[in-house]
Amino acid sequence: MFAMHRSLHRSALLVGASIVTLLALVGCNSSSSTTLDAAVGTPDVAVGATDSGSRDGAVTHDGKAPADQGTSDATGSKDSVAPADAAPPLDLTIEGCTQVSGDRPASNGSTAAPQVANAKLAAATPGQPLSGSFDFTDPQSDTVDVIIQVNGATVHYVCTLSGAENAAKKFDLSRLKLGAKFTPGTYLIYIGVRDAAGNVSGYLVVSLVVGTGGSIKVCATGTGSAAPFQLAGKAPSYSTSFYEQKNGSHPEYRNGTSASGTPLTIVYQSEANLDLGSCTKLLLSGDAAGTKPVGWDNCMLAQVRDAPGGAIVAHWYYCSGGISGIYHVPTSTPLAQHLAPTIPGTSLDPAVPNGAAFGYPAKAIDLMAKVPAGKTRFVLTLYVLDFGSVGSTTEIWAQPQ
Repeated sequence: MFAMHRSLHRSALLVGASIVTLLALVGCNSSSSTTLDAAVGTPDVAVGATDSGSRDGAVTHDGKAPADQGTSDATGSKDSVAPADAAPPLDLTIEGCTQVSGDRPASNGSTAAPQVANAKLAAATPGQPLSGSFDFTDPQSDTVDVIIQVNGATVHYVCTLSGAENAAKKFDLSRLKLGAKFTPGTYLIYIGVRDAAGNVSGYLVVSLVVGTGGSIKVCATGTGSAAPFQLAGKAPSYSTSFYEQKNGSHPEYRNGTSASGTPLTIVYQSEANLDLGSCTKLLLSGDAAGTKPVGWDNCMLAQVRDAPGGAIVAHWYYCSGGISGIYHVPTSTPLAQHLAPTIPGTSLDPAVPNGAAFGYPAKAIDLMAKVPAGKTRFVLTLYVLDFGSVGSTTEIWAQPQ
């Protein structure tokens, strides 16, 4: 669906560099700042606790260092009481829009809702405006505001659209500015729009790189499990032509068995720089609880790189029927379908208007099954691609184990 969505939910993932990562943001029109805890001695951010209202059921987090983190001496080092992944709180202040307590409103998956696409966000500097934008469309022409949240934050932000922005169907992210003491790292943020009737689009999932960045520590505590995090937000079945206009077709892949195959339109795209630590699985589901099926119209393509912008070391796909294969043009290589869908499109949320198989049971897909053996630190890129007249996707959540 659109280029990335809804919140790697209130889990505090510590992050790295390049598209996708996350954390809490603090507020526009507010003098206080939201805080999260980072891993000691590294710019990476570990999966951590959030507030008790989190959709993923994480532990309560009130923005203060837990009592058992120990004390810091004049050099900032922790005493022996502190757990290995304890750290000073992060400053994630963002200014420019209205801060609202609590989680961002959920996407409702309605075809009447506005939709978002084509997000661009450059690396940022503390104390300076963001540089980037995204496009939106609205069949009702009544979009009223933009909703933004950093993954793991207990607040979100609402930016009222101007008449010019509504007419252009484009939002300039330079309206937002990082706080002067914003902690360097890579953070995943969620961006959506809402119309006058209260319909909320699917959320774009966008990485914000501040300073040197770092990778997301998925299982930083060595427990072998971690809080789920979101890789894509839901988007209802929507015209492929809109995505083609805003996102284009993928230049390297074709539907077919040769370079002469038909183009594949990019419906959605996200990227995450991950450090799995002690986890060995990344299971996919359509919700944070790990109970809903996951699916898309028509394909999800996964890529693995050793570093942001690096060469692809593995790529594979998951597609509905009707596709003869996906061909990688630069290497003249047909890709492998990892797992065939079994869930009817009409049973997905949002639904695909087709009773054929488009989805997968919750946790049936393990992305790590195709990642090269022994590789625990890598950049994961996901594309939802379409070769028909409409495209869609459920939410995509990673369930680390």
